[in-house]
Amino acid sequence: MNKYRYLIIICFFVFSFSISKVYANILDLPLLGKTIYLDAGHGGHDVGASSGGIYEKNINLKVTQFLKKYLSEYRDTRIIMTRNDDTFLEVFDRAMVARKEKADILICLHFNSGTTSNTNGAEVYVSNNKSLDKYNKETTILGNKILHELEKVGINNRGVKTRLIPKDETDIYSDGTRADYYGIIRYAMRGCKID
Repeated sequence: MNKYRYLIIICFFVFSFSISKVYANILDLPLLGKTIYLDAGHGGHDVGASSGGIYEKNINLKVTQFLKKYLSEYRDTRIIMTRNDDTFLEVFDRAMVARKEKADILICLHFNSGTTSNTNGAEVYVSNNKSLDKYNKETTILGNKILHELEKVGINNRGVKTRLIPKDETDIYSDGTRADYYGIIRYAMRGCKID
């Protein structure tokens, strides 16, 4: 049976493990009037990682549903979800909903699996787009804060990272930096599809 690790993509991620400890410390953020877009990775025919009859798509959905319920308690915070059931949507379409809805925070949640012990823990991916320096600094700070809180409940901190499209220097952002590897980040940042 594979051990699960937590691969966290985009602005921030919160795992429901020891919820009161993690959320109480992380979410003392100014959420009033913010739009938060929760993207449960995979869905439909795209099951994601699997082990022993457990599918990543279902775990992602359950956690984002929990997050929606929790975050909805913040007055005037607007929560949008990619999916509320086992629906499949293309990554590009999911990113475009975030742009259309003018999301302040985009959370794309994944639980990946690995067969070795060094692949456990949580990591946060942020954009490489240098034209959004203030945004990237803020998401990096937030990602580090969340990872620090997850460490307190025993989850390995794998760090805040960027990942670029390998060996493709033609797929770039308007500022000339290479585009992000993960489509949800790349499309949400750029607003178009160059593949």
